Amino acid sequence: MYRVFLVDDEPFILEGLYDAVDWAAHGLELTGKAENGRKALELLQQVPADLLITDISMPIMNGLELIRAARAIRPELKVIILSGFNDFEYLKEGMQLGIENYLLKPLNFAELTSTLAHTVKKLDETRRSSALEAEKVDILKDTILYRWLTAAIDAVQLQERAAMLDISFSGRYISTMLLRGGSEREDGFMQELRQTANASEDRLFLQNVEGDAVLVFMAEEEADCTAKAMQFALQLRQREEARPYRISIGSPQARGAQEALSYEHALRAQEYFLLLHKEEIALYEDYAARRGELLPDAELNWASYRKKVSAADTEALVAELTGDFQAIQASSAATPSRLRMLVMQMLLWLHQEMGGANTVNVIIAEHMNASFNKAAKASEWEELLAIMTSTIRGMSTMLIKEKTNPTVKLVLNDVEKFFATDLSLKQLAHKYHIHPVYLGKLFQKETGESFTEYVNKHRIEQSKLLLRTTALKVHEISRNVGYWDSGYFHKQFKKYVGVTPADYKSMLFEASSEPDDLNTWLC
Repeated sequence: MYRVFLVDDEPFILEGLYDAVDWAAHGLELTGKAENGRKALELLQQVPADLLITDISMPIMNGLELIRAARAIRPELKVIILSGFNDFEYLKEGMQLGIENYLLKPLNFAELTSTLAHTVKKLDETRRSSALEAEKVDILKDTILYRWLTAAIDAVQLQERAAMLDISFSGRYISTMLLRGGSEREDGFMQELRQTANASEDRLFLQNVEGDAVLVFMAEEEADCTAKAMQFALQLRQREEARPYRISIGSPQARGAQEALSYEHALRAQEYFLLLHKEEIALYEDYAARRGELLPDAELNWASYRKKVSAADTEALVAELTGDFQAIQASSAATPSRLRMLVMQMLLWLHQEMGGANTVNVIIAEHMNASFNKAAKASEWEELLAIMTSTIRGMSTMLIKEKTNPTVKLVLNDVEKFFATDLSLKQLAHKYHIHPVYLGKLFQKETGESFTEYVNKHRIEQSKLLLRTTALKVHEISRNVGYWDSGYFHKQFKKYVGVTPADYKSMLFEASSEPDDLNTWLC
């Protein structure tokens, strides 16, 4: 919406303009009115307008004087003149002032409407042009400030460029904050951060080459820099728009000496989100003394893991590893590189222990390579833990299939493919030319579970996945996993999960703010 201000010494003209024009339809809103030029000028200084519609002949200050004074405040102000005089001199002077139109009273509202439409188009063009110019300036500012924070520009060049781009420095110390994550949907939030910094005397904003938001806090005292940054970070953490971002704060450094070190430390602090939850704030100084001096075998109970692998007790292995790695993550001696190395070490150990028969070695190797690549790129603790647990479960599934009786293996494949259909042991026994009683015993011997139990567990796991990843209603999920009777689905879900599907879904919304054991249980 563009803002319109009306000026006329005849009240009925003002009222008529208010009522006779559909301002909103033109993308306009009326923000004020006055009955003389002086009063109008006072109000325009308080509430700026994009378009001024004014009479010429008024007491105290006439329309032409008002236009000159208002343009001194806002040079880009658009103006439409109203006049009861068909006076060439008035028209000539108005044209010299760059008015949009000179409309005679009584007004022709068709002409006024046409003039408004034309003026709005010009305002749109001006806004686009201004936005483009502002974007170019922002890019230049970002480039100069990024070079400053990476020690790629000398002091003389910095001062020259800063003066040209209206970049102001203050204080003797700086502290750098980095926001990483988010998406294109948060562009408005980034712009807000930029505008807030531009309006501040002790803060600078830029986006680095990776697209991270960088805020530089300046102060006279070293401790004040970090305090300002932490206070702002805590404020951001209260905002929904900031939730996707990981916030880190570098060390305070003297301006003109070690600014690049503060930025480097903010980058390093991002690595500590392997030890933190996304919603926390990574302060470099809290972790700078850590050296990761733990010995490889001090935290992990390899003998216990080996027993669980031998017993094919996948979920017990996942639970124990999850608990052990959470303890390591919470340790005051943990470092990101140490934690990542331990996960890599665990993946390598799993490959050796769960290598399986030759026929699956290639598949397991591919699976393991994918896990290694993901672990190397992981930037958050939850992501690293999920890679490890999903790898264990995936490899276990492959090994079970490899070691299973060929007929049972075919049945397992059918369960995986057709679990949503009306699957029965009798039907599969007929398909594979085997007696259903014998197939049932063979299946239980190979898997440790009855066919019905196995199918129900598989269906419930699939339903949990759908509850986590889709917006489907519970009765829709029930059918999607093979339960046509919703009541029976509820009964089976509660039997295996401990809560109803609806309760499970409600808990998912709370999981991000709950302890890790709840997150683990929900998966």
